[in-house]
Amino acid sequence: MAQNASVPVGAVPSKSELRQEGAHTGPTAREAKDVDDLITNLTNIRISNSTLVFLFDEELARAGSESSTNSDEAAADTTLPPSPSPSADSDSSAFSEFDIAKLPTVPTVTLNNPTSIPALDPLPPHRSSPPQDWYRIYRGYRYCVPAPTALPPYYMVTKGLHVGIVSGWEVAAALTSKVSGSVQRRVPSVEHGYSLFERALDGGNVEVLTVKKE
Repeated sequence: MAQNASVPVGAVPSKSELRQEGAHTGPTAREAKDVDDLITNLTNIRISNSTLVFLFDEELARAGSESSTNSDEAAADTTLPPSPSPSADSDSSAFSEFDIAKLPTVPTVTLNNPTSIPALDPLPPHRSSPPQDWYRIYRGYRYCVPAPTALPPYYMVTKGLHVGIVSGWEVAAALTSKVSGSVQRRVPSVEHGYSLFERALDGGNVEVLTVKKE
């Protein structure tokens, strides 16, 4: 069989050219059918095998590059930025902005003339002041009476430095001792002393006296 003319790589011959090439050799019917099938397949292929391999390698390289880029971007998205650590400058600046003058002040209390409590002096044996600060008024006459919390014994003084009902012998003696014409007596209760004193007052037997001079 004679050698066929070579076809350049990448150039696909037409069916008429292939049939003419086969006519010189006189192909059989089976060979003619094979040639027709080959021509049909070749008409659908416009590039060489080497070109297909090159394009396939390029596609693989591009896909690998995109996959690597996407992985790097995903890793970058999931990486959290480092949290800022506190520094001495930030603390000092925050403290410098704090206004100390706004703090509430506590007022200072100063005692220029502190009051002192005087010591209690003992009562003199003969007093010119009333023995207590409680009084009772009968028909316009005021006389002294014991305080509500005073304890017995009780005495009625109708003539003395002060007159009325008093609690305790010491008080009664201070009003009548060394007093000329003084009169005092013990009473069982304050109410009973009221009755006796007001009866003496009605009879004109009540009198305030002075200390007898020696």
